This record gives sequence, C-alpha cells and structure tokens, in this order.
Amino acid sequence: MTSPPASSQHSRRPPNLLILGASGSVARALLRRLGGRRDQFGRVILLDKRDHVLDDRYLEHQRLDYEFVRRRITLPRQQAYFRRLLRRYAVDIVLDVTDMDTLPILAAADLAGVSYIGTSLNENRRGAQALVDALHPTREKPRRAPHILCSGMNPGVVNIWVWHGVRRYGKPRAIIHFEYDTSTAADGWRPIVTWSRKEFLSELAWDPTGMVVDGRPVLFRTRAIQHRHSMRDILKPVLPLAAYPSGFLVLHEESSSTRCTRRP
Repeated sequence: MTSPPASSQHSRRPPNLLILGASGSVARALLRRLGGRRDQFGRVILLDKRDHVLDDRYLEHQRLDYEFVRRRITLPRQQAYFRRLLRRYAVDIVLDVTDMDTLPILAAADLAGVSYIGTSLNENRRGAQALVDALHPTREKPRRAPHILCSGMNPGVVNIWVWHGVRRYGKPRAIIHFEYDTSTAADGWRPIVTWSRKEFLSELAWDPTGMVVDGRPVLFRTRAIQHRHSMRDILKPVLPLAAYPSGFLVLHEESSSTRCTRRP
C-alpha cells in the first residue's frame, strides 16, 4: 500500500522532516535544539553518507525519535531513488544543510511536491554568485510546493534585522551587511576561520564577487580579494577600535532573499 501524497497528509498531521547532511556540524547543532520542539514534527528522517550523528553524545537520541538513512545522494543522477525515499517516508519538508549543488535538490523536491528549505546556495561549477544571479529572476515562479532558499544562520538572522529596521525606520538608501569575527583559539591567538576554510577561500579568491543594485544581483568579473573596503565608517558608530580593518566585498545570500511560491 502506497502512502498518499505528502500534501494531502500535511493538513492532518505534523509535517514529516528529512534532514540532508545530518552528520555535519550544522545539522547536529540544529538537532541539539530540536529535542524541545520535537512535537512540531511527525517523522524525522536523518540522511548522510556518514553515521557520525549516531555517536554524538550531546544529542538526545531517544527524545529526537529519528530514523537514520546512510546513503550518499548524487542528484540528478539518483533522482529516482530520492523520489522513492520521499514517498516511502511521506516527507513534507526537505531541510538541506549540505554543500551539494542546490538546484538539483530543489528540482527533485519540487517534482515530488515536497517543500525544500535550503540553508545556503551551492554551485560547484559556476560558483554561488552565479547561482544567485540565475535564481533571483525566477524567485516568484510558481512551483508544485512552496520553498525557502537562503535561510541559513546568517541569512535568516540578518533578514529579520533588515525587516525590523525597515518597519521601524523606513526604507533606507542602502543596506550593508558585514561580518566581523573576533573569535580566538582556546590555546592562544592565531588567525582562524570559524566556519569553513574551503568556503571562505572560495568566496575570497575563487568565485566572482558582486553586489545587489535596485534589488538585483550584479556580478563582477573580479574576486572579493580585489575589492577591499575600509570598515571605519561602518564599524565606528557601533564599535570603537584603535584601528579599523579593511573588509572584502562578497555577494552573499543575505543580500538577495529568494523564495519559491506554490502554484495557484
């Protein structure tokens, strides 16, 4: 007996959640918070090519009440398997915390009528900036299910700040997002990157950079490392320093919110 479509079940029960990349650091940080909100979901399915999440002693494994699938997913080549997986577990929401290419997962979820939540934009061939430029014009294109892109840690928080600022103070002339990291190693100071050295170097020295002009991403032919900007005027009102660093101009998901709406 096959399960009815996820969309027909969604109104009668909590949504079933599939987390891709469940053994990664971001997913496990999320799972540490999910225990107290477990009643908001039906089945929780964790998928990863590694099973490190099963040995995480900081997780409330019994309270999370999850099902684990160990599998390497390569899309679109394994689209048939992925669709069978979604149907088998009657998945309503796919949460993607991987570094796999975004578009194939989005397309596969949409084809199955399942909502996709992407925490970042990834494109290994052209770079994330080109993906932003490709997705932005189609963000209102009708889909089989509603989707949310660019909802990761920084984009989600930053966009709430922007929303609050616009409502309280009105529409600004410009919006500047910046990251200023003061993290240091426990055993003494040394230059460190607290999230991903690979992605940091890709954004800095490999991917073309750009900026958003009148609501549309504009790509440059140059890299972020070629666009240094003094942070003095930006940081001085909020953080007094003896000397101010220079920042790199990077086109981030925070700068271009992307959503995909359900077909009427």
